[in-house]
Amino acid sequence: MAMKIVNTPSIVVIVFLMCFVLVASAATPVAGGPPHYPFHWIKVHGWLMCLSMGLLMPVAIILIRFSRGYRESGDLKNVRTLVYVHTIIQVVAVLTVICSAAVAVTKFDNSFTYTHERLGLALWILVWLPPLVGLIRPNHGVTTRPIWYALHWLVGTGAVILGWYNIYTGLHAYEVGRVCEHSRFCSRFN
Repeated sequence: MAMKIVNTPSIVVIVFLMCFVLVASAATPVAGGPPHYPFHWIKVHGWLMCLSMGLLMPVAIILIRFSRGYRESGDLKNVRTLVYVHTIIQVVAVLTVICSAAVAVTKFDNSFTYTHERLGLALWILVWLPPLVGLIRPNHGVTTRPIWYALHWLVGTGAVILGWYNIYTGLHAYEVGRVCEHSRFCSRFN
């Protein structure tokens, strides 16, 4: 039985429904005074990003690297399977990033004054580039294929590396927020 991939309109509908549910259930921060964020929303945001940037995207990159050996040996069935698995994992990872970003936008004050916030915004933009570049993939043997491959690899791997760094800055901000709950800086992460 052939593997059937979900078509793009279905994925878009699922993404919008997930974002709508998260946004509809979000409470706005209380006006006046420093923002107070319940730690469970910080944990939800953090775990979703760790799942996406720390696990799913690197696993998908490693899987597609395994396809090189199969390609060189002429085993195109396994190459095709690994490409499909890579695509499915990356779609799930991007959907996870969307959910995490919806939590961040709806639950936190987004003043973009800290490295974690700025890098998170840059990653939000950067995470969309590999799938878009993947959609315009030229066929094998076309002269633009090596340029496409380099761009797709560079943007995807760069997003994962920046994602790991942003996970580190987020964990640091979380720890600082737990240790010094009453200081002005730390109140942003409580």
